[in-house]
Amino acid sequence: MAAQRSPTPRQWLDVAFSEKEQAKALGARWDPAQKRWFAGPRAEPELLERWAARPEVPELLPGEDRTFGTGLFVDLVPQTGFFSNVRSAVAAGDWERLRRMILGRAGRRCEVCGRGEDRAVSRWLEAHERWEFDDRAGVQALRRLILLCTECHEVTHYGLAEVRGRSGAALAHLRAVTGLSAVDAQAHIAAAFAVWRERSTRSWRLDLAMLTDAGLTLTPPPAPDARARIAETELARLRADPDPSRWVPGRDDTDHGTDDVDDVDALNAFFAADTDPDDCGAEDCGAGGAGVSVRAISFDDAPAYLEHLLHGQHPPSPAPAPPPPSVRRRRERHER
Repeated sequence: MAAQRSPTPRQWLDVAFSEKEQAKALGARWDPAQKRWFAGPRAEPELLERWAARPEVPELLPGEDRTFGTGLFVDLVPQTGFFSNVRSAVAAGDWERLRRMILGRAGRRCEVCGRGEDRAVSRWLEAHERWEFDDRAGVQALRRLILLCTECHEVTHYGLAEVRGRSGAALAHLRAVTGLSAVDAQAHIAAAFAVWRERSTRSWRLDLAMLTDAGLTLTPPPAPDARARIAETELARLRADPDPSRWVPGRDDTDHGTDDVDDVDALNAFFAADTDPDDCGAEDCGAGGAGVSVRAISFDDAPAYLEHLLHGQHPPSPAPAPPPPSVRRRRERHER
């Protein structure tokens, strides 16, 4: 009886999403179980050499603190920060390696709510950055990469949820996961935007040593004037088509993992625009639409409040902000 031949080991490839069609035309194939590309049986290896797999990214990145920013909270990048997301900042080939590591170490589960991917309800798994801001030195340092499901990520980028008309769904998910009351949830959102406004008044120097010390290649960020144009373009696209499933990269049958939304520039443009402080509907106000604008809270109360959340503690509610003038006038008429 002839001895059985052992299968030939697969030649794994690191193919960026934007290059998958090109790699496929040269013989690359997708392994749905491993969620990874490999050289197909009829491929000529030398044609696929540019995608040859490099060593795996370590599960704990240099200087990473996986306890930093535990839990679900609104986490806004300053308007003056020029880092959109990991996917856009890391070279395409390195992104595939990083994506695979983030998915694997989290067990393909959201690190906040514990849910996995579910195509039937358009729930994906996406990477999110946790930043530490040194106000004295003016440094914005990357401290952690966390895997979030679509709903938890939407809460994190709450401003983008407002742009898409999904602030109600984001607020409901925030309360369901954290157990916050309606008043506490609105106070938390207000605190997050107060911090965002204050941090957006200054420039920040990026510290991305967590990525570069792991041997990952970064792409240079756009110039400040270019970032403004990018923000306008992204915002126009969002308003024209608020359904993210039709434009977020990575949404196909081969790769749904950790493809972060290119949303921060659009979000910054939205909140940089003039807004009417009296324009406060039920979703944008306190419990029951009582008129407490989520953008009207003192910055003095906000940093300590958010510091509790960064370290996984349930914070006390900051003092509520005064109602906008239109609400005060209605109350005064009622009292008279």
